[in-house]
Amino acid sequence: MKQDVLDSVEAEFENADYRIAETKGLFDMVAAGENSIVVKILNNIDSATKSEALRLSAAASSLDAMPVFVGAKTRKGPIENRVYRRFGVPSVSLQGLGGIIHDKMLNYVSKGGSVVYVDGEKMRQRRERLGLSLGAISRSVGVSRKSIAEYENGGRARPEIAEKMENVLGTKITKNDLRAMTIENDKFRARGLEAFVNKKLKTFGFDTTIISKSIFNLAARHGEVIIANVSENTRNLHKKAAMLHDISEVTNKRAVLVYKRFRKNNVEGVPVITKDDLNCMGGLEDFEQMVGKKGR
Repeated sequence: MKQDVLDSVEAEFENADYRIAETKGLFDMVAAGENSIVVKILNNIDSATKSEALRLSAAASSLDAMPVFVGAKTRKGPIENRVYRRFGVPSVSLQGLGGIIHDKMLNYVSKGGSVVYVDGEKMRQRRERLGLSLGAISRSVGVSRKSIAEYENGGRARPEIAEKMENVLGTKITKNDLRAMTIENDKFRARGLEAFVNKKLKTFGFDTTIISKSIFNLAARHGEVIIANVSENTRNLHKKAAMLHDISEVTNKRAVLVYKRFRKNNVEGVPVITKDDLNCMGGLEDFEQMVGKKGR
């Protein structure tokens, strides 16, 4: 069943001219087009744990992407054309994902009921172009002038109110704002070789993030982003390297493999850096030169 959903998700992205990289583990797919999206497919959205949501958010943030759970149902029943939130991660049906890709208005589930996000700047520009005051909009829609001002500051509105405002203004003023729903990333603890590499890259001036149980378990940023698979062993090396290479190609992030010992310069086009290599480096420039040399 999951493979059927995966095939359908891939088709949705391909129809919208997104570039795709499939992977295994923490997430199932990375897609890059108008936006970059990291997808984890579940049957029941409620089965996602807090730890999984935090790690998915961390991985997506490292790729400058949006994390999304795609599923068929929650414990309350089938997922409708709405955006739920599971520990801060936007969660949608396949139909909802299509809405995100094609920028169709989606209802966002909140404690007070469904809401939509308003593109405040677009709303203000359209209102001023039509020569309408805040008061005129408020009287036509049936809400306070203060509420209209709040919408123009990028607030949220009930779907029926947004529809009335769009009828008055004669244009679409809603938008999908998935990033507003994501939560702050927790820091995950590094151990063994991960801890060594993490500490070393920090001394080179990188801002690093550890992401457990992901195809790239360390992300480092110093201007550009480097995603790294750091491992004590070389099991399934070529499969990991191929997935890391595909993610790198899709997201335009540089990828490296890090092992204690390894003879080849690269695998599947991904540079391999060893512990001895790192110990011999004096700083960022040495690191950049070695990654560039081994990636050839």
